[in-house]
Amino acid sequence: MKIKIGENIKKLRNEKQITQEQLAEHLLISCQAVSKWENGVSTPDIALIPDIAEYFDVQIDELFKVDMSGYKNKASRLTVKYDMSGKKDDFEKADAEYVRLLESGKADKKDMSEYASLNIYHADNLLKKAEELLNQAISQGEESAENLLITLLAKQGRNNESIEKYEAQIKANSDNVKNWHNLIHAYYPIGRNYFVTANLEKALKTAEKGLEKFPEDAFLHSLCGFIYKGQNNYLKAISCWEKSILLNPCIVDNYHAAAWAYQELGQYEKAITAWEKLIKHYEEGGYFENTARPEREIAKLKSLISPV
Repeated sequence: MKIKIGENIKKLRNEKQITQEQLAEHLLISCQAVSKWENGVSTPDIALIPDIAEYFDVQIDELFKVDMSGYKNKASRLTVKYDMSGKKDDFEKADAEYVRLLESGKADKKDMSEYASLNIYHADNLLKKAEELLNQAISQGEESAENLLITLLAKQGRNNESIEKYEAQIKANSDNVKNWHNLIHAYYPIGRNYFVTANLEKALKTAEKGLEKFPEDAFLHSLCGFIYKGQNNYLKAISCWEKSILLNPCIVDNYHAAAWAYQELGQYEKAITAWEKLIKHYEEGGYFENTARPEREIAKLKSLISPV
């Protein structure tokens, strides 16, 4: 073990391209002390071990590895450190080094592959962190976190986890309308500006059963609309959104969805009416700054109806 830590320090020093003198100066010790470590005559004082590990950007355990090999470059070494620690700071150091390497034009295909691997591992860590935070938010009663978690799991191909969870919740308590909302989302995960793999048939059946119990629930009607849209049944979708608006005018997604659906059908006059309803809703609520987009859409539609 005494020999190996000295050998490892020498490998790291050579990879870092520094002299024994430079290492000694950094650690505030003599050059002879470093020479003795590397020759197996002595080992570093235990108080110096953390400083040595930090200086070489490695974990303390690595210094004692029997089979520690040298690194291809600093970026590779920092990648290994992040792989072992999972710390954000270690990722940022590795990322910055790969950026420097790429900008210098010295990165080869192996470096690019390792850089991709670094980002994949970091993305996995971020997804795990997001899932932890969403579960904490849900446990504290944050309703919006449920849908975010469903979408997050769906993006990872884990729809079944959400489906099983909310099927069990409905079985235990079918009188809670939110359980129906969540199960529909589990079958048809709607994210921001995209849809992931969905089971529209089961989503629709669940929505219809939910509406039998809660016929006046505006959100169920809204969800039905998006399911019909996913089936390209725009007329039924519009009918659901208009019903939802009557029950709850504050779900603004319904206005947008109805307007775009009318535009897809080429029914521009009705699309204009839908946008005008949204403008009225914003003005009544005092959200005058939100009227700009629907006003632009109305202007575009009018130019299509009566081109200059």
